[in-house]
Amino acid sequence: MSVLYDLLKEILDRKMYERTDNFDPTVFYPSEVGQCLRKLFLKRIFIENKGYIQFSERTAKQFIVGEAIHRALEDYVKNEYSQKKIETEKQISYKFLDLKINGIIDIINHTDKEIIEIKTTSRFYQNDTIKHLETLYKRQLNMYLHEYPNYNGYILIIDRVKGEFTEIQHNYDPDMFLMDIELFRKVYKAYKHYVESNRDPRVAYKEIYSLPVSPRVFECRNCPFYEYCLIACNYASSSP
Repeated sequence: MSVLYDLLKEILDRKMYERTDNFDPTVFYPSEVGQCLRKLFLKRIFIENKGYIQFSERTAKQFIVGEAIHRALEDYVKNEYSQKKIETEKQISYKFLDLKINGIIDIINHTDKEIIEIKTTSRFYQNDTIKHLETLYKRQLNMYLHEYPNYNGYILIIDRVKGEFTEIQHNYDPDMFLMDIELFRKVYKAYKHYVESNRDPRVAYKEIYSLPVSPRVFECRNCPFYEYCLIACNYASSSP
Protein backbone atom coordinates (compact mmCIF):
# COMPACT_ATOMS: atom_id res chain seq x y z
CA MET A 1 0.00 0.00 0.00
CA SER A 2 1.12 3.58 -0.67
CA VAL A 3 2.00 6.03 2.12
CA LEU A 4 -1.09 8.07 1.19
CA TYR A 5 -3.37 5.04 1.56
CA ASP A 6 -1.77 4.20 4.91
CA LEU A 7 -2.26 7.79 6.04
CA LEU A 8 -5.94 7.76 5.06
CA LYS A 9 -6.46 4.51 6.97
CA GLU A 10 -4.82 6.06 10.02
CA ILE A 11 -7.00 9.17 9.75
CA LEU A 12 -10.08 6.95 9.28
CA ASP A 13 -9.32 5.08 12.50
CA ARG A 14 -9.07 8.39 14.37
CA LYS A 15 -12.25 9.80 12.84
CA MET A 16 -14.29 6.78 13.89
CA TYR A 17 -13.81 7.88 17.50
CA GLU A 18 -14.62 11.39 18.73
CA ARG A 19 -12.57 11.80 21.88
CA THR A 20 -13.07 14.52 24.48
CA ASP A 21 -10.45 14.81 27.20
CA ASN A 22 -11.92 17.90 28.92
CA PHE A 23 -15.62 17.14 29.05
CA ASP A 24 -17.85 20.15 29.72
CA PRO A 25 -21.63 19.60 29.42
CA THR A 26 -22.23 23.35 29.06
CA VAL A 27 -20.29 23.50 25.78
CA PHE A 28 -22.24 23.37 22.52
CA TYR A 29 -21.09 23.75 18.92
CA PRO A 30 -22.66 25.54 15.95
CA SER A 31 -22.48 22.24 14.04
CA GLU A 32 -24.88 20.78 16.63
CA VAL A 33 -27.61 23.28 15.74
CA GLY A 34 -30.53 21.40 14.22
CA GLN A 35 -29.42 18.02 15.52
CA CYS A 36 -31.83 15.79 17.40
CA LEU A 37 -31.98 16.95 21.04
CA ARG A 38 -32.08 13.34 22.24
CA LYS A 39 -28.83 12.72 20.39
CA LEU A 40 -27.17 15.74 22.04
CA PHE A 41 -28.32 14.53 25.47
CA LEU A 42 -27.04 10.97 24.94
CA LYS A 43 -23.79 12.30 23.49
CA ARG A 44 -23.04 14.00 26.82
CA ILE A 45 -23.71 10.83 28.80
CA PHE A 46 -21.48 8.72 26.54
CA ILE A 47 -18.61 11.18 26.50
CA GLU A 48 -18.74 11.48 30.29
CA ASN A 49 -18.74 7.70 30.76
CA LYS A 50 -16.49 6.49 27.95
CA GLY A 51 -14.53 9.57 26.88
CA TYR A 52 -15.40 9.03 23.22
CA ILE A 53 -18.17 8.44 20.69
CA GLN A 54 -17.85 5.83 17.98
CA PHE A 55 -19.04 6.56 14.45
CA SER A 56 -19.61 4.22 11.54
CA GLU A 57 -16.89 3.81 8.93
CA ARG A 58 -19.15 5.44 6.35
CA THR A 59 -19.65 8.54 8.50
CA ALA A 60 -15.91 8.76 9.24
CA LYS A 61 -15.12 8.62 5.52
CA GLN A 62 -17.57 11.47 4.89
CA PHE A 63 -15.73 13.52 7.54
CA ILE A 64 -12.41 12.92 5.75
CA VAL A 65 -13.75 13.93 2.33
CA GLY A 66 -15.40 17.02 3.80
CA GLU A 67 -12.22 18.07 5.59
CA ALA A 68 -10.13 17.61 2.44
CA ILE A 69 -12.45 19.90 0.47
CA HIS A 70 -12.43 22.45 3.30
CA ARG A 71 -8.64 22.56 3.50
CA ALA A 72 -8.19 22.86 -0.27
CA LEU A 73 -10.65 25.75 -0.60
CA GLU A 74 -9.34 27.56 2.48
CA ASP A 75 -5.75 27.38 1.20
CA TYR A 76 -6.89 28.52 -2.25
CA VAL A 77 -8.63 31.61 -0.85
CA LYS A 78 -5.63 32.60 1.28
CA ASN A 79 -3.23 32.20 -1.65
CA GLU A 80 -5.40 34.02 -4.21
CA TYR A 81 -6.29 36.90 -1.88
CA SER A 82 -3.07 37.30 0.07
CA GLN A 83 -3.52 41.10 0.02
CA LYS A 84 -6.67 40.79 2.14
CA LYS A 85 -6.83 40.13 5.87
CA ILE A 86 -8.18 36.57 5.84
CA GLU A 87 -8.17 33.93 8.56
CA THR A 88 -9.05 30.27 8.09
CA GLU A 89 -10.01 27.72 10.73
CA LYS A 90 -10.65 30.60 13.13
CA GLN A 91 -11.50 29.30 16.59
CA ILE A 92 -14.14 31.20 18.53
CA SER A 93 -15.53 30.76 22.02
CA TYR A 94 -18.11 32.80 23.89
CA LYS A 95 -20.54 32.49 26.77
CA PHE A 96 -24.26 33.12 26.66
CA LEU A 97 -26.39 32.64 29.77
CA ASP A 98 -25.37 29.26 31.25
CA LEU A 99 -23.86 27.90 28.03
CA LYS A 100 -20.58 28.13 26.15
CA ILE A 101 -20.42 28.16 22.36
CA ASN A 102 -17.22 26.84 20.80
CA GLY A 103 -16.62 26.59 17.09
CA ILE A 104 -14.31 27.02 14.12
CA ILE A 105 -15.11 29.50 11.34
CA ASP A 106 -13.97 28.16 7.97
CA ILE A 107 -13.06 31.51 6.41
CA ILE A 108 -13.30 35.01 7.86
CA ASN A 109 -12.48 37.91 5.56
CA HIS A 110 -11.93 40.95 7.76
CA THR A 111 -11.17 43.22 4.80
CA ASP A 112 -14.62 42.82 3.26
CA LYS A 113 -16.34 41.79 6.50
CA GLU A 114 -17.39 38.32 5.37
CA ILE A 115 -17.79 35.01 7.13
CA ILE A 116 -17.84 32.00 4.81
CA GLU A 117 -18.89 28.52 5.82
CA ILE A 118 -18.22 25.53 3.55
CA LYS A 119 -20.70 22.66 3.57
CA THR A 120 -20.40 19.39 1.66
CA THR A 121 -23.38 17.10 1.28
CA SER A 122 -24.62 14.13 -0.70
CA ARG A 123 -28.29 15.01 -0.15
CA PHE A 124 -28.56 18.47 -1.70
CA TYR A 125 -29.62 16.99 -5.03
CA GLN A 126 -32.83 15.71 -3.39
CA ASN A 127 -35.41 18.46 -3.84
CA ASP A 128 -37.28 17.68 -0.63
CA THR A 129 -34.17 18.33 1.49
CA ILE A 130 -32.92 21.52 -0.18
CA LYS A 131 -35.06 23.90 1.87
CA HIS A 132 -34.30 22.03 5.09
CA LEU A 133 -30.53 22.15 4.47
CA GLU A 134 -30.60 25.84 3.60
CA THR A 135 -32.42 26.65 6.85
CA LEU A 136 -30.15 24.37 8.89
CA TYR A 137 -26.95 25.87 7.47
CA LYS A 138 -28.23 29.41 8.08
CA ARG A 139 -28.92 28.56 11.71
CA GLN A 140 -25.42 27.14 12.14
CA LEU A 141 -23.79 30.16 10.47
CA ASN A 142 -25.92 32.44 12.64
CA MET A 143 -24.14 31.14 15.77
CA TYR A 144 -20.86 32.49 14.35
CA LEU A 145 -22.42 35.76 13.22
CA HIS A 146 -23.50 36.40 16.82
CA GLU A 147 -19.86 37.31 17.46
CA TYR A 148 -19.61 39.27 14.19
CA PRO A 149 -23.10 40.78 13.73
CA ASN A 150 -21.89 43.42 11.26
CA TYR A 151 -20.31 40.87 8.91
CA ASN A 152 -22.06 39.37 5.89
CA GLY A 153 -22.51 35.61 6.10
CA TYR A 154 -22.15 33.21 3.17
CA ILE A 155 -22.62 29.46 2.92
CA LEU A 156 -20.95 27.59 0.06
CA ILE A 157 -22.74 24.25 -0.41
CA ILE A 158 -20.92 21.62 -2.44
CA ASP A 159 -22.87 18.65 -3.79
CA ARG A 160 -20.56 15.63 -3.66
CA VAL A 161 -22.89 13.63 -5.92
CA LYS A 162 -23.17 16.03 -8.86
CA GLY A 163 -20.04 18.06 -8.21
CA GLU A 164 -22.11 21.25 -8.27
CA PHE A 165 -22.02 24.13 -5.81
CA THR A 166 -24.26 26.99 -4.77
CA GLU A 167 -24.02 29.92 -2.37
CA ILE A 168 -26.52 31.24 0.17
CA GLN A 169 -26.27 34.64 1.82
CA HIS A 170 -27.40 35.19 5.42
CA ASN A 171 -27.16 38.12 7.82
CA TYR A 172 -27.29 37.85 11.59
CA ASP A 173 -30.74 37.10 13.00
CA PRO A 174 -30.92 37.63 16.81
CA ASP A 175 -34.30 35.90 17.10
CA MET A 176 -32.97 32.81 15.35
CA PHE A 177 -29.98 32.83 17.70
CA LEU A 178 -32.17 32.94 20.82
CA MET A 179 -34.36 30.13 19.48
CA ASP A 180 -31.38 27.82 19.03
CA ILE A 181 -29.87 28.79 22.38
CA GLU A 182 -33.11 27.77 24.06
CA LEU A 183 -32.99 24.36 22.34
CA PHE A 184 -29.44 23.86 23.61
CA ARG A 185 -30.60 24.87 27.09
CA LYS A 186 -33.30 22.20 27.01
CA VAL A 187 -30.58 19.59 26.50
CA TYR A 188 -28.38 21.05 29.22
CA LYS A 189 -31.28 21.25 31.73
CA ALA A 190 -32.18 17.63 31.00
CA TYR A 191 -28.56 16.56 31.52
CA LYS A 192 -28.33 18.64 34.72
CA HIS A 193 -31.48 16.99 36.07
CA TYR A 194 -29.95 13.57 35.31
CA VAL A 195 -26.74 14.49 37.20
CA GLU A 196 -28.73 15.84 40.18
CA SER A 197 -30.55 12.49 40.37
CA ASN A 198 -27.19 10.84 41.09
CA ARG A 199 -27.17 9.70 37.45
CA ASP A 200 -30.21 7.49 37.87
CA PRO A 201 -30.72 5.74 34.50
CA ARG A 202 -34.50 5.88 34.97
CA VAL A 203 -34.27 9.67 35.06
CA ALA A 204 -32.14 9.60 31.92
CA TYR A 205 -34.76 7.47 30.15
CA LYS A 206 -37.53 9.91 31.05
CA GLU A 207 -35.47 12.93 30.03
CA ILE A 208 -34.72 11.33 26.67
CA TYR A 209 -38.39 10.57 26.15
CA SER A 210 -39.37 14.16 27.04
CA LEU A 211 -37.07 15.65 24.39
CA PRO A 212 -38.43 15.90 20.83
CA VAL A 213 -37.26 13.24 18.41
CA SER A 214 -35.70 14.16 15.10
CA PRO A 215 -38.36 14.46 12.36
CA ARG A 216 -35.85 13.14 9.81
CA VAL A 217 -35.72 9.36 9.52
CA PHE A 218 -32.20 9.31 8.07
CA GLU A 219 -30.82 11.00 11.20
CA CYS A 220 -32.24 8.23 13.41
CA ARG A 221 -30.96 5.56 11.03
CA ASN A 222 -27.39 6.90 11.19
CA CYS A 223 -27.41 7.86 14.88
CA PRO A 224 -24.81 6.06 17.05
CA PHE A 225 -27.32 6.17 19.94
CA TYR A 226 -30.37 4.79 18.14
CA GLU A 227 -30.65 1.55 20.15
CA TYR A 228 -30.19 3.35 23.48
CA CYS A 229 -32.81 5.93 22.53
CA LEU A 230 -35.25 3.15 21.61
CA ILE A 231 -34.70 1.37 24.94
CA ALA A 232 -35.14 4.62 26.88
CA CYS A 233 -38.36 5.55 25.10
CA ASN A 234 -39.84 2.07 25.51
CA TYR A 235 -39.13 2.20 29.23
CA ALA A 236 -40.39 5.77 29.75
CA SER A 237 -43.56 5.27 27.72
CA SER A 238 -44.55 2.20 29.77
CA SER A 239 -43.64 3.62 33.20
CA PRO A 240 -46.06 5.58 35.40
